Amino acid sequence: SGLKMAADPMGGSGVHFWEPIADIWGLDIDVINKDVDPTFSFMPLDHDGKVRMDCSSPYAMANLVALKERYDIAFGNDPDYDRHGIVTKEGLMPPNSYLAAAIEYLFTHRPGWSDNCMAGKTLVSSSMIDKAVDSISRKIYEVPVGFKWFV
Repeated sequence: SGLKMAADPMGGSGVHFWEPIADIWGLDIDVINKDVDPTFSFMPLDHDGKVRMDCSSPYAMANLVALKERYDIAFGNDPDYDRHGIVTKEGLMPPNSYLAAAIEYLFTHRPGWSDNCMAGKTLVSSSMIDKAVDSISRKIYEVPVGFKWFV
């Protein structure tokens, strides 16, 4: 792809997946912080002085955002890998903006997908996703918070 990428597993369960993904797909991905640390001592403190593994938070993602000039795009995931953060040269991208754009793109560029195929989201996801889905005349499948509800 020619992109220089980084991934920060944020001490979580996906730490050992990024290198195989890079190898299989021939991607240039640096894995930042490969340590699994249940104390999360590597995490910057959130706005209220507490440790939060919220990859939509500029505080939690500060370590990766500090590297934004070194990479074309970088990814962070919370420890159980059901949330993500994306960093570009402009900084931390709001996750719901990415999800809304990805939903619109996938549904309009996958002609083999059934007309009955729906977009899934959790109760706390942005209404921006609803608007994106409405704009392409699809339906939403809304579930409680947690990836387990999708599988």
